[in-house]
Amino acid sequence: QFRGRGTWPSPSWYHMFMKLFLSSVSIAKKNQTEFLKLVGLQKGKARVALIENGADPYPLDRREWVNRARQLIEEVAGRVEVIDLRNYVAITDLEADLSEFDVIWIGGGNVYYLRWIMRSSGFDQIIRKLCDTGIVYGGDSAGAIIAGPTINHFQPADTPEEAPELILDGLGLTDIVIVPHSDHERYAPSMTGIKVALDEARYLTIA
Repeated sequence: QFRGRGTWPSPSWYHMFMKLFLSSVSIAKKNQTEFLKLVGLQKGKARVALIENGADPYPLDRREWVNRARQLIEEVAGRVEVIDLRNYVAITDLEADLSEFDVIWIGGGNVYYLRWIMRSSGFDQIIRKLCDTGIVYGGDSAGAIIAGPTINHFQPADTPEEAPELILDGLGLTDIVIVPHSDHERYAPSMTGIKVALDEARYLTIA
């Protein structure tokens, strides 16, 4: 059996109606129509909470991709507000703020640091509840990977040491592990090896 299956109710059954939009690079122009269809709103109407904490470990002069990804989201959404998980102590405050949005979008960066800050802020305790209300979970790169059952085996493409605590389980919003950037000239070789490792560990994958 594949991991993430075989229990009742299984994660895939229980969250059957969750709306997930997972990609390698933000919301590409060619995918805008599908994104809006999933959200159920016209262009310029969606309220998006944008979490960019995956970029926290990166130097400021190496974050140009963060701005590019944000611009792609701003092209299709109406209101985009950056939510910094480092600013939250009370989980109730975080849940209240995120519940005001149509989409919670998780950007890329260091997937191990991102997973740690999701736990330290309590985000991982409330995201399923928020998604069950109809809020769309969107994520690109690390934000897409982390939606699955595990973030293990991505060590060749990232730096686990950036995380104060190493957490290898994903959010479990889907049984499938997204392997992004598989067609990217720079990242394809490492992502190919990661997919092989995940397949050998009997995870369902999409690359």
